[in-house]
Amino acid sequence: MLAAELALVADRPHALAILEESRRAGVALSTLRHFERTGQISLERLVMIASSLSALDAFEGLLQPPRAGSLEEIEARQAKRHRGRRADA
Repeated sequence: MLAAELALVADRPHALAILEESRRAGVALSTLRHFERTGQISLERLVMIASSLSALDAFEGLLQPPRAGSLEEIEARQAKRHRGRRADA
């Protein structure tokens, strides 16, 4: 199996690094190659890769709600996000 994987990426200068990262992250080599080529990857796989690189902190700011300057801003956001059945329906 290792020989076949190495043959797939032997022409790339960073082949061994990619192969090692694939194993460390628990992500298929083909997934990493596709990600490199297209920039497309599932969130689950992206988090697995980031975790293996000790880079999960980079996601922290992405998942935080924006800070509100006042109570009115918070209430306005909540009013916009309210979904479901209307009380008068």
